[in-house]
Amino acid sequence: MNKLKEILLIDDNPADNFLHRDLIEAMDIAETINEAHDGEAAIDYLRAANTDPGRTMPDLILLDVNMPLMNGWEFLDQAGKETLLEHSIVVMMLTTSLNPDHRASAERSPELDGFLGKPLTRETVVDILATHFGK
Repeated sequence: MNKLKEILLIDDNPADNFLHRDLIEAMDIAETINEAHDGEAAIDYLRAANTDPGRTMPDLILLDVNMPLMNGWEFLDQAGKETLLEHSIVVMMLTTSLNPDHRASAERSPELDGFLGKPLTRETVVDILATHFGK
């Protein structure tokens, strides 16, 4: 299987980032895994990747809903069409929230490709790869 070039984890919770990184590394599905700990840092990361020809944009973003400074929804508003859709980045929103309004908002968001519970599982990652990357 060809690996994804890059996965970007956007989450303020170190334990979630550790678990997701560990799973992705164990599955050996990405050449690079990077982290941003809030939406603002993720916006800065994507802007830098977009302007530096030596860097690539992530293939997949795993985005937390609730973060300080800029939450997942605010990140989508900022990054939205100019970056996420233009570069065909697959964005999966991850949450522990049971709020049905979050799921409804996710289904209406053109920038989002899915809304999943945390933590990721091997089966969930396999499904993401099959559905969005044909792997």
